[in-house]
Order: sequence, then structure tokens, then C-alpha cells
Amino acid sequence: MLLHSEYGKSQTAIILDKSDSTYKHGNSFLFSVDAEQKFSSASFGKQEFENSFKPASDKDFNFGLTSTAIWFKLRLVNVTNEQ
Repeated sequence: MLLHSEYGKSQTAIILDKSDSTYKHGNSFLFSVDAEQKFSSASFGKQEFENSFKPASDKDFNFGLTSTAIWFKLRLVNVTNEQ
């Protein structure tokens, strides 16, 4: 489990184990809707960016047609011997 204790958010990892080529994400990711498009890859690790994420639920998987930037954060754990 990835725990962001400084921001109080956690997420469950998606385990990559070669049992299937398709993995269910469940509620295992965080997302941020960046309507003002103020974030970039340079924002990674900055508190404002990290605080903008919230846990996803099943209702959050359809954002429709939008020009809004939507950031996703998920944790993958590879338990195989392959990269």
C-alpha cells in the first residue's frame, strides 16, 4: 500500500503478477481535475499538486468530453521477474 501520510491519502497497489493481461483497478487510484491547467510534470511532489488529488470511486471513471487536464496517480507493483 502506498501511503501519503503527509497528505492523509492512501491508495491500494495494483499487483502485476502475469496471471492475466488485464488488471482491475477497483478504487486503486487517485485523480485530480486541473480545470485551470496550472500543473505540469514539474509540479510532481509539490504540496499544492499533491493536495489536489482525491480517491477515485466507480462514478469517477467517466469525465466525458473535456479540454480539462485530468491527472491520475496509481501504484503498480510488479511481483514477476520481468521488467
